[in-house]
Amino acid sequence: MLSEVSNNKYAMLFCFEINRGGETLAIRSVIKQLKRDKRLEVTEFSSDTFYDSEPVYLFKWLTKNLIYWFLKFFNDRQKYSWIITTTYTAGFMACLFKVFRKYSMCFYYQGNRIPPINLKLTPLRQLVHIFLRRIILILNYIFLCALDIIIVPSEYSFKELTDRYNFLRNKIVIVPNGIDTEVFHSISKNKKKIIRTRFGLQDETNVIMYIGRLHPQKGVKSLIGAFQLLTNRNKDSRLVIVHPKGFIQEEKQHEQSLHRYIHNYHIQGITFLNPDLRDVPSMYNLADLVVLPSRVDHFPLVMLEALASGVPFLATPVGAMGHILESIDSRLILHAGSALEIARGIERVLSLSQGEEKKIHLNSIKLVSKYSWKYISNRILSVLRNLNNNRSNEGVRKI
Repeated sequence: MLSEVSNNKYAMLFCFEINRGGETLAIRSVIKQLKRDKRLEVTEFSSDTFYDSEPVYLFKWLTKNLIYWFLKFFNDRQKYSWIITTTYTAGFMACLFKVFRKYSMCFYYQGNRIPPINLKLTPLRQLVHIFLRRIILILNYIFLCALDIIIVPSEYSFKELTDRYNFLRNKIVIVPNGIDTEVFHSISKNKKKIIRTRFGLQDETNVIMYIGRLHPQKGVKSLIGAFQLLTNRNKDSRLVIVHPKGFIQEEKQHEQSLHRYIHNYHIQGITFLNPDLRDVPSMYNLADLVVLPSRVDHFPLVMLEALASGVPFLATPVGAMGHILESIDSRLILHAGSALEIARGIERVLSLSQGEEKKIHLNSIKLVSKYSWKYISNRILSVLRNLNNNRSNEGVRKI
């Protein structure tokens, strides 16, 4: 149970990596909400994220981050009730100091961050990479053993962790991700028309949008292939790909391969945008449909953001997306990630009647209201407070 540390406040320290897409947005949203609670004393530390699996870079990054987190914990004399981390480098150092500082530890898990084996390296570099990866796995295992609780956003996340580490089963609680309803909300047709005009988009143009990182697992190449099939039949469509500036080497390379694919097949009508983070909410107002044909995902924030913005969301049923979209309308689910299936799904949603669109919109708004970050953050706080009383033999617990 959370213990009082000073001035009748509970002290919590959040440790995370910057530029980690939805993971960073999620943890910062939780921090923002908890800082509004006058009963809490919330501190945050952040470090650079992992960008490349090249052995020299990996060694430098790992060494730099371990030293950084050691110094952070060594020099910080604040007495914390909880350390909440999204990164194993901070987690490993936190578990070393836990012996002396007597705090509890929580892993706020949003997906596996262990670098995969890089088969493109030369044999010698690959050997070094495997050695470094083995060290990372050991550090990660020590960290996981020291945890008091793990918060994950979906059943898929629970399965991913327990498939690797079954002993964690009784430590895991499922708390979904949330949405900032003050930032993401639907607007009137007139306002939407003004925003689209600013980007040179006509009212009658069907704007299909992807928002997220350009990672191979997100299925963007298949979406581009689907768009090509659609434009062969209907020229009055645009595909807008909104993505953050690439920091991770794999994502930079994938972006380049997408541009080559578009060039080689002479595909017209595709726009790439990487706006400032504060401009992302207005991007949804350009779209008639947001599509995420991801092969692997946990609980993508883009799903709730699109639904809150009044835009239909079409996606593969991975992670939490399947049961959420099913509760709105099963026609929003892509049962395969092929270009043909995505094209059929897009046509299916864009051909809905006004009555059907309105029903989907009302169902979406009703669902989104249950996922505000204020509510989700309070649930996380409740989980931490009642940890000792909520131990269960059932293993996974849903909040």
